[in-house]
Amino acid sequence: MQGKNTKQCPSCGKTIPSDAVFCPACGSRLTGEKAVGKKCPSCGAAMEVDAIFCASCGNRFEEKTAAVTKLAAAWLKFSPEPRLLMILLAAAVVLLLLSFGTIAYLYVSKNDAAARSSAKSEDSKKIVKTEKSVYRYGEKIYVHYSGAPGLRSDWICIAPAGSPDNTVGTYQYIPALGVGTLVFDSPKPGRYEVRAFYRYNPGHYKVTGRWRFTVTD
Repeated sequence: MQGKNTKQCPSCGKTIPSDAVFCPACGSRLTGEKAVGKKCPSCGAAMEVDAIFCASCGNRFEEKTAAVTKLAAAWLKFSPEPRLLMILLAAAVVLLLLSFGTIAYLYVSKNDAAARSSAKSEDSKKIVKTEKSVYRYGEKIYVHYSGAPGLRSDWICIAPAGSPDNTVGTYQYIPALGVGTLVFDSPKPGRYEVRAFYRYNPGHYKVTGRWRFTVTD
């Protein structure tokens, strides 16, 4: 007898549930019935393989599947390959090493330049020097020089301290090669500088050595 929730198997005539796909009595597949191939992720009810909506809760299954598929595709698209990741990491390390190397080079160069400047300043003081650092007005100024190349264009002058290098006060040409002493008259009280010009090129006032002293009343 066929009821509301039952039906009759066309093969053996047995009464079976209306949602049965196979007959439990004879095993025949019921013609026109669709196989259950998945479950609803919301309510767990059985769904047909090609079903888009759940017959029990109405949940749309395909949209969630498509969203997950799109998300996975986007991740695979933007996720770097291991080889590319290694290349990027190596490039970052190289840039970091270059940065450290540049900083170290600039630091060492700066210190070397300061050391050379200091050494040059000390050498210039050895080239020319007065006998005393403080003189009274009227005293003779004895200037000792060394390392003179012996050229006719070599000369020494006394100029106000801090004045431009082309400021020429009292001057004398160096008469001999190597080491010697020149005697100058005392200028007026103030702070002065002895300047030596070796291998002087006219118009180019490049000081070879300098030394400061003071004249008092």
